[in-house]
Amino acid sequence: MENVVILSGDPKLQEKIAREWEVEECRLSTREDDVLGEDALPLESPDLILLDMRQDRGEELLAWLRKSVSWGDVPIIALGEFGSPEEWAPILEYGACDFLAFPPSRVELAAKVKARLRDKKRLDQFKAEAVVDELTGVYNRRYMESQLVSKLGEAQRYHHPFSYMILDIDHFKRVNDDMGHPFGDLVLHEVATLMRGLIRKEDVLTRYGGEEFALLLPHTDRTGASVLGERVRAAVAEKSFGKGEKQRQVTISIGVATYPLDSAIKGADLVDCADERLYRAKAEGRNRVICE
Repeated sequence: MENVVILSGDPKLQEKIAREWEVEECRLSTREDDVLGEDALPLESPDLILLDMRQDRGEELLAWLRKSVSWGDVPIIALGEFGSPEEWAPILEYGACDFLAFPPSRVELAAKVKARLRDKKRLDQFKAEAVVDELTGVYNRRYMESQLVSKLGEAQRYHHPFSYMILDIDHFKRVNDDMGHPFGDLVLHEVATLMRGLIRKEDVLTRYGGEEFALLLPHTDRTGASVLGERVRAAVAEKSFGKGEKQRQVTISIGVATYPLDSAIKGADLVDCADERLYRAKAEGRNRVICE
């Protein structure tokens, strides 16, 4: 169910919109207009914002929302007393995707909300296609890098642990040389599928490049990451890839870094730390997890 939020300090406007709401399969909620500051925002962003521009800080709030880490990509419909292009044109320049003249009519409100939610759904689909690795079906490195910034920022802001895991298939070049590249592609796809079955919905699995995968693990401390890493390592080691006479077993090496134990200030710090531990796992014999 899609979530629409009204940002307004006017209880009468909130009541009017709630009373006249006619958008099915869409949850409506209200918040006061004092949301400046990332700490004031819920972790889960809405699908659409109805922003009351009649308030004193309307333009400031609109500009801030457009730059917000958490809600910066959420479409905004501005509500205000717009009578001419000179009044509503600047609102679109500030970052609103549409506007409604106050007081909004029931029909126009429903039509514009539905239209903007359809636009967002299409845009989300385009974004998903742009950030998914075609071979494995998991996210690609570009998506991982953007999510690493976002999720580490949330961990720092709300003071919860966050772990980053890098996984590398051992001796993958030998697999390609001995079995052929199509078989190597099969191994990559099946390793990704196996890992998807072992992680939570909130975890982010990505193909980092070549035979490497990366996992972003929100709300996961070093112990939790170690347990998951061992589970993934064992599952891969126990599986036979391929079928019939053309089968092969592979192993993986894993390096893990955890905030705040590893004192990461930015995402690159976690990546460097996990990479160093992955190299140690390789040097110490492969098929192992190193977390510290």
